[in-house]
Amino acid sequence: FVQPRPFIEGPLSTSALQNAIDEVTGAIGPLLEDGLEIAGLLSLGFTVKNGAVEGARVLADTLRSPAPLKPFVRAVLAALKRQSFPKTKAPSQVTLPLVFER
Repeated sequence: FVQPRPFIEGPLSTSALQNAIDEVTGAIGPLLEDGLEIAGLLSLGFTVKNGAVEGARVLADTLRSPAPLKPFVRAVLAALKRQSFPKTKAPSQVTLPLVFER
């Protein structure tokens, strides 16, 4: 089994995406540190156009937790939508799998 990796279709660089992943991880870190036990995969799809995130959506969600997960998923999407990227000549389609382990 190979850990899922982000997939970019378009000119967005992997380093720019990694910076955004780091920001999203930092934003949701306090939720996990507050004792939210979560496991599974949350796969997100979005477009980066003119440096902004558009159309962020959940593609797959196998998350498991004793606590309600909708607020957590909303927080992840909100953190993603706040990200800015370098502007490119064309939009990029991104699939971002996030794996959580207890």
